[in-house]
Amino acid sequence: VYNDGYTIAPIIDSRRNEVYNALYKDGIKTVEDRPLHIDELLEELKNTKTIFAGDGVLVQKERIMGLSNPNWRIAPSHMLLPSASAVSYCAYNKAKNNIFDDPYTLNPVYLRKSQAERELEEKNNK
Repeated sequence: VYNDGYTIAPIIDSRRNEVYNALYKDGIKTVEDRPLHIDELLEELKNTKTIFAGDGVLVQKERIMGLSNPNWRIAPSHMLLPSASAVSYCAYNKAKNNIFDDPYTLNPVYLRKSQAERELEEKNNK
């Protein structure tokens, strides 16, 4: 496994310099899914050996690497974005342990309301 003691920080771009993020260490989720500003995340991880991955890296790479933090790495290009092969590898490992998901009960996780919902709430609160 390519982590060598690093925290894995997948980031998904959510625009306006915000990202969706969780943190993993040794294959275990240590920080739950959350939306936050990229600068908050970088401040939180400034003293942590971290590997960044996800489509947010494509948008925020200049900001991440511009801080020249020796603790930080960007995942190699073949591991940067999720792939069908990575999902199948995870599913295979779960199946080896007789763990199966029911695709009919899977639901999306929304980390924040849509912009339209937020604007409507703001309008109604005036």
